[in-house]
Amino acid sequence: MKNTLLKVLKYFLIAALLLVLLLIVIGIAIALQWPWWVTLFVLLFIIGLIVGGVFLRELLTRGRGTKMQNAMLHQDDDEISTLSGKEKAEKKQMQAKWKEAIEVLRKSHLKKMGNPLYVLPWYMVIGESGSGKTTSLNSARLATPFPELAKTAGLSGTRNCEWWFLEQSIVIDTAGRYAIPVNGEPDWKEWRKFLSLLVKYRRKEPLNGLILSVAADKLINNGEDALKEEARTMRRRIDELMSVLGVKFPVYVLVTKCDLIRGINHFCARLPDESLRQPMGMINQNLSTDIGAFLENALDTVGRRLRNMRMLILNQQDPKTVDFPLLFFPEEFDVIRGGLSVYVKALFGSNPYQETPMLRGLFFSSGKQKGNPTSHFEKTLGIRPVGEELPDTSRGLFLHDFFARVLPRDRRLLFPTRRAIEWSSVTNNLGLVSWIILCVALCGLLSFSFVRNLAAISGISEEFQALPVLHGEDTADYKTMEGFRSTLLAVEEQNADWWFPRFGLHKSLHVERELKGKYCMLYQDRFMVPYDQMLIQKARSFDADISDDLYARYMAHLVRRINILRSAPFISDPKRFDKMLLPRYFLPGVSDSLEGQETTDFREPLFVSYLAWREDTERMKKEILELETALKSLYALRGDSFNWLVELMSLHGDVLPVTLASFWNEGATQQTTPTDVPAAYTRAGKSVMDGFIGELTAAYPAAPSVRANRQSFEETYRLAAFQRWRDFMAGFTDGSRLLETQSDWDDMAVAVIHNGGPYMLLMDKVAHELSPLRKDSHDPDWLIEFDRYNAFRKQAVAYKIGLLKTIGQKIGSLTGSSGRKVRQAAEKSDLRLRMSAGTGYRDYRDSLIQIMPAAESKQIAFQMTEQTFKDDPATSRTPFYLAHKALRGLIAGVGEGKDPDPAIVDFISGPFDFLWIYARRLTTAQLEGQWNEQVLAPTAGLSQRQAMPMLVGPDGLVWKFITGSAAPFLNRNDQLGYYPKEVLGGTLLFGQQFYDFLNKGAKASATAQLRQKNYNVGISGLPTRANKDAAVQPHLVRLELQCGGTSQTLVNQNYPVGKTFYWSSESCGDVVLTIEAGDAVLTRRYMGPQAFPDFLREFRGGTRTFGASEFPGEKDALRRLKIRFVQVAFRFVGSAPLLQTVESMPAELPRSIGSL
Repeated sequence: MKNTLLKVLKYFLIAALLLVLLLIVIGIAIALQWPWWVTLFVLLFIIGLIVGGVFLRELLTRGRGTKMQNAMLHQDDDEISTLSGKEKAEKKQMQAKWKEAIEVLRKSHLKKMGNPLYVLPWYMVIGESGSGKTTSLNSARLATPFPELAKTAGLSGTRNCEWWFLEQSIVIDTAGRYAIPVNGEPDWKEWRKFLSLLVKYRRKEPLNGLILSVAADKLINNGEDALKEEARTMRRRIDELMSVLGVKFPVYVLVTKCDLIRGINHFCARLPDESLRQPMGMINQNLSTDIGAFLENALDTVGRRLRNMRMLILNQQDPKTVDFPLLFFPEEFDVIRGGLSVYVKALFGSNPYQETPMLRGLFFSSGKQKGNPTSHFEKTLGIRPVGEELPDTSRGLFLHDFFARVLPRDRRLLFPTRRAIEWSSVTNNLGLVSWIILCVALCGLLSFSFVRNLAAISGISEEFQALPVLHGEDTADYKTMEGFRSTLLAVEEQNADWWFPRFGLHKSLHVERELKGKYCMLYQDRFMVPYDQMLIQKARSFDADISDDLYARYMAHLVRRINILRSAPFISDPKRFDKMLLPRYFLPGVSDSLEGQETTDFREPLFVSYLAWREDTERMKKEILELETALKSLYALRGDSFNWLVELMSLHGDVLPVTLASFWNEGATQQTTPTDVPAAYTRAGKSVMDGFIGELTAAYPAAPSVRANRQSFEETYRLAAFQRWRDFMAGFTDGSRLLETQSDWDDMAVAVIHNGGPYMLLMDKVAHELSPLRKDSHDPDWLIEFDRYNAFRKQAVAYKIGLLKTIGQKIGSLTGSSGRKVRQAAEKSDLRLRMSAGTGYRDYRDSLIQIMPAAESKQIAFQMTEQTFKDDPATSRTPFYLAHKALRGLIAGVGEGKDPDPAIVDFISGPFDFLWIYARRLTTAQLEGQWNEQVLAPTAGLSQRQAMPMLVGPDGLVWKFITGSAAPFLNRNDQLGYYPKEVLGGTLLFGQQFYDFLNKGAKASATAQLRQKNYNVGISGLPTRANKDAAVQPHLVRLELQCGGTSQTLVNQNYPVGKTFYWSSESCGDVVLTIEAGDAVLTRRYMGPQAFPDFLREFRGGTRTFGASEFPGEKDALRRLKIRFVQVAFRFVGSAPLLQTVESMPAELPRSIGSL
């Protein structure tokens, strides 16, 4: 019943697919407006393809031996239901593992690279139980993203199969009973089930290789008959695999448990880890079927290699401490030859009943070093065996690269079996049934092709009844030609968009070709001929004084124009011109009428189509000849120099200069600086210039002195490039000015501390960019010092992993004459100096790393900077002083006894200088906040005059700030006053306004301490007047000074009057000046403890003119009285001392003290 339902569902799905296909064809026909009869022929054609495809698939499926596959695939659930409980559980567990593994693959990122089941090659490991299959995989230490899927592997043997998802492949570790059945029929059935699952999930490329494991101790200890029997059993398994899969795959024999061969552990202990990861064995490169010859060659090669390595190892050992297991290991290893030869020949020997497997390689390994190795020599010589217990380690000898490198390389090494080849011959006549249907369909499609061709020709005739007319105006003519070109492209697309064969009907193509020829003729006569005439005339008029930029533009145009014209006859697709360097047409001085942004969008596409569609080869040859003549004339002007080549970069916008912004802040507002390296002096720019010389040689093969000019140019260019890069390195730290936000500074500081940030990037950049220009004997000193610094950096890294330290200890521990010679050679080669410099670099980097907390906390940055400013340079242990000391030693090492180039010194000091600037910036910002909190906030709301006594008076807020937080960062003397304290070449980033304020405030404070507290000022009133046309004149002026609870008043009614005013800074306050004119009362108030000095200062000179706008409350009254201004006059006696005292105060309090 279930099978019946499945068949019904299958046929229903097929019918649904055919219906969908029918609807799709009908929809396409309606969308493309096909006639209904075309739809019928298309359907007939598709039906023919389907019938033929099904027929071919059935035969091909039988040809690959898939009867056996299908028989196994249909066993799944039916067979499981008939098994016993244990067998059913094991088979269900196998199915579950396969489904789990397939699900992992399908959900992985491998699907981005194609079908996830086929992206990576699959390999299978088989072998007798206990032969070390799983141990080898575990000990190979292969990277896998799914270790949990194999978590039971190696504990108690593989139950059925384990999956290993490696980076380069997928390995299936099978149970030993699959290879050598333990339970007879159940194990064989389970093996068949395993094969059915392999075919089910990976039918197209079932297996890419087979690893056959065999234990070394069995090859040594088992008899010949036992080895042959096991080999024949393994041969049957391989034959079953090839029969089911239909392919011959590479087979790798992996000899495991080599640790049981006496001496291998001693031998491997003296090899580096990298060597132990490499495979030990040999690949059958030519896939030779002479198994005996390959085996002998492989064992001889491995043995010879082992003996050579033994000599190298023994040469490094003290003869008094010879390791005898190591000494005899190659001979012990050779004992395996006999058993291995029997096993491999029985396994891969040819016979008339089975197809011969493909032996790809023979390898030896050890996954776990456990047990007691045996010695053939001890047995042979009758020596009492020396017991040796292996340490029970899992070093994975010679396994990693076997799985990671050897196997993936042979992925495509698959061949069909003989049976598959035989069946492929049967398929030669399989298309006969579908061929009849296809022929009928093609007849109908031929008719449709004729109808469509006829319609295309009719459409072209209607579109081009007359050719476009050009009127001699550049922009308009370009637009006209662009319209012509666009129409031609549409015709070309229509002819190219042909879904059916033309069947010899090419008339529309002929018409298209004729129209393209007319387009080329129009374009050439209207644009190219006049342009070339002006171009050649201008080129002939130049003299030797032509600028390099203009000369380079003309040369580039002529050279590329000649080269592209020579290539054009061989290029028909305009898209291929996109990969070529096209000539630039808008050359300065050629023709102003041809230059213009509006025509730029048209010219290049028109020219490309003109090149692609031209067929007049004779005219093209004449054009090339004229351009060659112009090129020769132009070349002769500068035939002795190629220095103009650097100007080519203006034609190559894709080659960019090296800028500070590219290292420090790509989003900086300022993208260019004077020290940037122009594009011409980059490696890409050099490549462009080298390429252009090749273009020039191709365009003008007989150009004289090309080699000499090139050599001269390259030497000049080389020196100029070195100087450009040197200047760039010297000013590299100036790039920090491009950091625009504090976040930019913070991120950059972390990068500089962590890995050198832009400085390490620049080192790599300089090494990369200048490597083509390097000449060891002619490099400038700064570049040699740069290499030395880079070497120190690498030595410091090597020292960190203990390499140089070990070398130094070995050298220091040597004794005797040989030791003295080695030490003398080390000293002579400055090894110790270089090691010292490398240590200096390490100390330098370590001290910079100690600055990391400053980048994480502004408070820590402040404390660290404050301590640096406070400490004695000779004894300080702050990170900045430690870095500076290490830096001095490093610079001395780079100079090797002399002062290095200043550019190198600046570059080496760059990370330290940047971090020192960064710390000082953070400290300045911290002090800025304290200034706001301690100085500005308490005086908020007060005028500058009112606040100054609080700020710079005795015990003022400013002096508390200066003697507190800011004290470590300032110096003071009698000549300069306050000035910044300099430490490690830098000061805190205070602004000059701040220092001016401090110095003026200090003077004011000193003056305030000497001044008297009380002053007497005599004031006499003088006549007060308004503008002459005023309706009334002022008749009264009252001056009132409030002191304590009393007030002192002077009333001036335009008669002589005077009074002495007593003023004290401790008791006197506001001053009120009242002016009366008619019924208008004008009041002027001076507020605060400095009100009276403010009044005196305002009336300096005795008079003060008040405008009407200064009394907005009396605006209407003053307008009515026609008073525009009032002039008040007094005479002062004794005011000078008071004014002098007050005016010594700073005029303005700086709102910010930093200059970040």
